Amino acid sequence: MFGEDDPSYRNALIPRSFWKLIAYRGTDNALRAACFTLSQSDLLNDIESIDFDPFQLFQVSVSELAQQTGLGFDAYQDADITRHPERLCGNSAESLGDVKIGVAVREIRHQEEVAF
Repeated sequence: MFGEDDPSYRNALIPRSFWKLIAYRGTDNALRAACFTLSQSDLLNDIESIDFDPFQLFQVSVSELAQQTGLGFDAYQDADITRHPERLCGNSAESLGDVKIGVAVREIRHQEEVAF
């Protein structure tokens, strides 16, 4: 996601964050969508060295991703698992435990926190 304040390095713009929308069909054949953003803002402070600690991964709602990117994802609004946690696959629901996924932006710190 290019922004006004993205740095330039060796004549190339480096985005501070990236996005991904994963659309898939559940075992019931219903469409589901999970959205993620990855921030590398802290990494860009020292572009000459790579340290993976500064990466931040967030699971976001479809509407939040649309707002951040300026793109239209209307076809996926009803499939958004942050709006429909009852559609999570069994393994994902079990591993999440008490984690609330019905929020627009949620930081992911461990793979068990990813909702599908």
